[in-house]
Amino acid sequence: MVAIMVYLGNKATKHRLLRLLHLIFLDKLKAAEKKTILKRDYDLVLTPVMEEELTKMGSLALGIADRAKTEGIREGEKNGEHRVMEAIRMLKDNLPLDTIVKKTGITLQRLTELKAML
Repeated sequence: MVAIMVYLGNKATKHRLLRLLHLIFLDKLKAAEKKTILKRDYDLVLTPVMEEELTKMGSLALGIADRAKTEGIREGEKNGEHRVMEAIRMLKDNLPLDTIVKKTGITLQRLTELKAML
């Protein structure tokens, strides 16, 4: 089996095939709008089976994007928790606040709040 990966980039490309693939896989348009564009710009008439597949691909792309967004948020939360725990450790070690700000990126105000809780 051979797999080919294509980076679709943005839709403002001059390459007609890449614009077509972008429309099919990435655009957040409804299937009916995509169908109209496919007919108008590419002279493609979709069969009922092709329409169904177009709808599935659009739903799949949105699902993948939603999942990636959720995972990114979780990863960001983990990173934030890690920085707070690191800051608390440094506060307990009595490191200067400006050093903690530089190393963790946590604001001086937030560090002051954390210190008050210790």
